[in-house]
Amino acid sequence: MTTNDELRATYEAGYATGNTWHTPVDTWEESLLIHEMGGDWRGKSVLEIGCGEGRLAALIAMSGAKRVTAIDYAETAISIAKARYNLPNLRYTSDGLDRQRHGWDAFIMQGVLEHQDDWQAHLSLCLEYVTPGGCLITSSPNHLNPRGYIWQTLRLLFGVPMSLTDLHAITPVDMAQFAAEHGLGLTYRSCHHDWAAGAMLQTDYAHRLPKALADAGLDACRVPELLAWLAETARFYEPTDWSGATVVYRLEKTA
Repeated sequence: MTTNDELRATYEAGYATGNTWHTPVDTWEESLLIHEMGGDWRGKSVLEIGCGEGRLAALIAMSGAKRVTAIDYAETAISIAKARYNLPNLRYTSDGLDRQRHGWDAFIMQGVLEHQDDWQAHLSLCLEYVTPGGCLITSSPNHLNPRGYIWQTLRLLFGVPMSLTDLHAITPVDMAQFAAEHGLGLTYRSCHHDWAAGAMLQTDYAHRLPKALADAGLDACRVPELLAWLAETARFYEPTDWSGATVVYRLEKTA
């Protein structure tokens, strides 16, 4: 089993070579949804972890946040972020979460939880940094869609390694249970619907499935038939708040 700490070298190498996208999807739609679900950012103190090259943190800073600190354990990513964005209310750092103070109005994680060894323990820890009445906004890949059903069938029944970095498949069902157990308010919305069932799914799986099946020692010769069937049936997919390939969750702490 790959651990989060072991992924550091993978991300460092990706940023160093310019290969920073780990899926064929541009995550800007996801970033914009996180920004939208944060509401009015003016005057807020915001902490983001796993900031990558820093554009979401910069967007929040430009939206009037009082103070934004963005951290990532890939020092190469932090160097890129600092070179791109220079705002008086924005700070990028590779210091760990344990070096940050508590009492933030908002805590942001984009595509971070699924890489953690224990995502629930990590989420609980992050919530400790949020002031009462504040929120934590996080996003993760979602498998309540055709893409996910295929992914989980291959992974669970046949041991096919569909990802080398995703350690968990978090769904709204999981997050709703976590929120109920911890007395948190929860709202969520999904995005990347084309990745869940449309043309982007075709692009992703045409590339991913043959490699994953080969790694598992399975025959990939009928992948084109599967892709053709997915294309034919895509019109029956219904975009909802829970069916996109990515879900953004807003967890609220009671005041």
